Amino acid sequence: MPKENPTQASTSADLITALLWAVANLMFVRYLGQWMMVTGGFGICLALAIWITALARKTRLRAILANLLLVLTLANFNAWAFSHLGNLFYFLGLFFFILFGVIHGATVFRFLSAFRPIRRPILICIGCFWVLLTWSGGLALEASYLPKDVYDATIETFKRGLPPGLRAADFKTDVLAQTTDYLRENYGPNLTISYVQWELAGGSLDLTVRGRERSLAYERPQRGIGFALRVLISLVLVAYGMFSQIGVLTKTKEQLQAEKDAATEEEDTPDPSALSRDTTATV
Repeated sequence: MPKENPTQASTSADLITALLWAVANLMFVRYLGQWMMVTGGFGICLALAIWITALARKTRLRAILANLLLVLTLANFNAWAFSHLGNLFYFLGLFFFILFGVIHGATVFRFLSAFRPIRRPILICIGCFWVLLTWSGGLALEASYLPKDVYDATIETFKRGLPPGLRAADFKTDVLAQTTDYLRENYGPNLTISYVQWELAGGSLDLTVRGRERSLAYERPQRGIGFALRVLISLVLVAYGMFSQIGVLTKTKEQLQAEKDAATEEEDTPDPSALSRDTTATV
């Protein structure tokens, strides 16, 4: 049976990662704008660069590019996951923040391991960058989902039908527009920042419905202090998961192995006081 060429197998994996990067970015075009198409194309360009450097046998450069691409792909996925997990009832989603932080940290470790040892201040800056990138991306997506969340909650009020003369499409358009306009008029043009301010202020709004005298009230399940606690705890958990994986990059492999050998040798060394007690007991 012919043996598989490791370089060819690794290059195939890197190209698959580039494809995942492109697909992930195209999925976010609807929410984050057309610039995501540009970054998706950037992923394809990186895939070509990986292939070309592999042909040139520059394996170290190819590995660095491939791992960087994997880190960026995972950052996109984590941001999407965080935007959905944050609002789980009774803060159940917070467990996943530390889980995905660990997964992301392991990928960052793979990328940075080629540069070890890394000075602690530099490593802290790198880790904080990836944590804030992923976490803030999740918060931005969560903010972009708000108008649809408001519509999904308010449409349940009309299980028996909308007011006469009001079509479902018109009702949806009105709710989406009123939610977005309310945030921008009261808290500023940036949707993410205005969303955070609105949540901290109480996370509620009143909607006007055509053909209905009373307005509709909407409240977020997590708002005020609850929202602030969830945001702070999630940030801490993501950071903990990240640094639990990359913290050892301040040391070389030789230093880690020496510390491991010293710990093993210390465990294997018998305690003199325990030996003396055993000897006395035997006598």
